[in-house]
Amino acid sequence: MTCPTGKRPYPNKGAARTALASATRRRNSRQQRRETRAYRCLSCNSWHLTSN
Repeated sequence: MTCPTGKRPYPNKGAARTALASATRRRNSRQQRRETRAYRCLSCNSWHLTSN
């Protein structure tokens, strides 16, 4: 599945939150981008991660 926004789609909120937890664990202090929440995309109806 692809999204017109170019963001990685997750099939449900649980999968997105699992990916968010994994990204949080892998992040190091030098990385600037910090995903903070999952949201449902209006374009593809899947879930994405956002840093704001």
